[in-house]
Amino acid sequence: MKQADYRQVEKSITRLIRTNRQTMVIVIENDASVTVRAPKRVPKKEILDFVKSKKNWIVEKQREAALKVRQARAKKFVEGEMFMYLGKQYPLIITEETNYALKFSKGNFILHTKCQPTAYQIFINWYKKIAYKYLSQRIEYYSGISGIKYKNIKINSAQSRWGSCGLKGTINFTWRLLLASPNIIDYVVVHELAHMKELNHSPKFWSIVKSIYPDFLSARKWLADNGHILNI
Repeated sequence: MKQADYRQVEKSITRLIRTNRQTMVIVIENDASVTVRAPKRVPKKEILDFVKSKKNWIVEKQREAALKVRQARAKKFVEGEMFMYLGKQYPLIITEETNYALKFSKGNFILHTKCQPTAYQIFINWYKKIAYKYLSQRIEYYSGISGIKYKNIKINSAQSRWGSCGLKGTINFTWRLLLASPNIIDYVVVHELAHMKELNHSPKFWSIVKSIYPDFLSARKWLADNGHILNI
């Protein structure tokens, strides 16, 4: 492969993660970005050759991911439209008879009429606020029963990751998690908490996850199959 081709392939990789794993794997994330996981000592040229050999597969999977994202984001923020919250769908009511830009009450999302033009950002702000409260409670619970310590949590708008570990014990979660059912949220919380002890995805890491959340496999599969719907 020519040098120019290598540069082109390298540009197509969003994230290259080297761990103690034995094989290389390509993951097409929900936002169609490309993550490559590879052993620490594999030469970069070998990684790029591997990615190049999977070009057609990558393109097809990116098309599928992009379609799912477009379908999931087709919200118009109109009366009666359904929005997810903790794994269930709830209707949107638009009214002038509210003192809030957006609130959730008695199984309905209630949006002030004047806020309809900026409803997308208002919803995200609401999800972030509630996600911080909810996830703080869940991680505190699992930290207590596992004995694994963390410093604090932050809520972001990540599209390709459900959670991540920052420096000095900070754990980041995307607000999109609040759309998932409680059992899925708990799995992600435990997953990130386990990274406080094991930064990789080694057998030891999964053993920690299983010891805290035994049903992690079904939750992990659900996210892989349905994570694209957790958006607005």
